[in-house]
Amino acid sequence: MKRLFLLTTSAFAISIGTAWADSNNSAFVEQIGSGNQMTINQKHDLSTSSTPSENNQVGSAGNTLLQNGTNNAITIVQGEHSGGDDSIGVNAPVLQSGDSNTLSMFQFAGNNVINEAHQTGAGNTGTIVQSTGGAGSFVDLFEQRDQGNVGVIEQINTPSSHATLVQGDSTRAATNNFSHIFQVAPGGSNQATSMQFGDGNSSEVIQSDGNISYTGFQDGNLNITEVKQSGPDMVASTSVIGDSNLVDLFQNENAMTASLSLNGNGNRLVVDQFSGDGNLVDVALAGNNTGTRAFNSGGAAASITQLTAQPIDGATILQNGDNNSVSVTGTNADGNVFGLEQAGDGNVIVGHFENGAGVGDNEAAVFQGGNGNYANFTVSGTGNSLGIAQ
Repeated sequence: MKRLFLLTTSAFAISIGTAWADSNNSAFVEQIGSGNQMTINQKHDLSTSSTPSENNQVGSAGNTLLQNGTNNAITIVQGEHSGGDDSIGVNAPVLQSGDSNTLSMFQFAGNNVINEAHQTGAGNTGTIVQSTGGAGSFVDLFEQRDQGNVGVIEQINTPSSHATLVQGDSTRAATNNFSHIFQVAPGGSNQATSMQFGDGNSSEVIQSDGNISYTGFQDGNLNITEVKQSGPDMVASTSVIGDSNLVDLFQNENAMTASLSLNGNGNRLVVDQFSGDGNLVDVALAGNNTGTRAFNSGGAAASITQLTAQPIDGATILQNGDNNSVSVTGTNADGNVFGLEQAGDGNVIVGHFENGAGVGDNEAAVFQGGNGNYANFTVSGTGNSLGIAQ
């Protein structure tokens, strides 16, 4: 077992542990200043031993890995050619404070953990990759504060894993950030959580291989959420608070679930369950003007024609398959534009809009192509337009 603690206070490049080949290594470093580079390699050296290394750690038991300053870089590599069970930021976080910094963490093999890592400052980039086999690799919390940051988490061939990426918090809005979570794992059972606070943020999530779930939250204006899920038994749940936001969700397979909540004005929504049976969409809407224009001619027949020709500029929900269902509820809702289309047999659409302080002016087009389908859609108030075609 090797333990190493270093403290530097000027521009400096550190490379630690490039030849470590055994197990149970620990590294704790504090680096203060600008223009620094820190590299920690805890990986197995095949030239010295055929026994895999494991149980290595960076930052633990009250010993924080700290870098404070601007234009700094941290690179951590664990577990290459090893047995896994490595950890970063357990009981004490990895902390990089300042602007224009880069944090890169790579873990190979399985059963690895990144418990807590933080970047505080603007214009930072953080990348986490957990890869190459083994189940149960976790990113418990990767947090970025302030504005203009990029956060990336990729979990590849690591089933039964989870990842959480947070940008900003309820007390500090963080603007113009980008988050990306990518999970692909035969056997699935992965979970991803993305949270963003502030305006002009963008969140992208890509998941495949089935039995995977996503939970998203955005609080602010002019934000974008894009989710792509491919594989059976996938679940996407996202909540948006604020105005002029966009949620774009794509799911492709059977037994998919999309649960969405939008609270604000001028938001847009697209849900495309491209193919599959037994899928569910549940939308709860509170606010006005979801959609920037009415249907072209304002009539029910024209609204259905437009819906089947292209997604409308408002909220569009598409399902292709059998025994699918959609539930849409709008409370305190005026001036909203909704289009719902199903192709297949035994499908169900249920919707209700209840006007708010205004007179209504909600518009909905419902189209079902196939046999044995059911639609029940109601709107309250005046000036509403509803078209249903089967």
